[in-house]
Amino acid sequence: MAHHPPADHIRRLKGCLQELDSSIRYALVINDHISGEPAETLLPDAAMPIVQSSNPGYGRVFNQLWRRWCNNHDIPALVAVLNTDLSWHPGCFETLMAWLQQHPAVTAATPLLEFTNGERQFLCKGNPALLALLSRRFIPIWIKPKRLLSYDRWYTMRDSSTTNSFLPAISAAAAYGCGVGLLNR
Repeated sequence: MAHHPPADHIRRLKGCLQELDSSIRYALVINDHISGEPAETLLPDAAMPIVQSSNPGYGRVFNQLWRRWCNNHDIPALVAVLNTDLSWHPGCFETLMAWLQQHPAVTAATPLLEFTNGERQFLCKGNPALLALLSRRFIPIWIKPKRLLSYDRWYTMRDSSTTNSFLPAISAAAAYGCGVGLLNR
């Protein structure tokens, strides 16, 4: 799903996509398209491109893509929904796919995600609630009481093991790609 990503994100992503096993295909949706933007370089290798001038939103676009894909191809055994700012080490994607195939009861998984400086990202959320949204979006850290800081830490699963499975309630804001297992690269 692309919405005006910078050229460096697209270069990194394109390199990763080209390293994937040849059996892995990808679809591309470019929202709010402006001719000449960097995401267009991903179009030639996309098994199904959708380029549109509107931006109906991440979830709605995935649903459009899913319907179109299933009408034109077989329903895939595994699906990954990615932002254009992701990159991964060679073999990481295939390792995650193999793990999912070995654990058919698992319906969603994410690898251990890191910022470019190596710091871990905490994207999975447990027990979503209005308090979590308000705390993380609208209350500056410097005025939060310790109990609220502790709640934020619990909510973002900062102390969760990356080697064990967990069963969180997934919020719509964190739904795609986050779920029942955390795997190290």
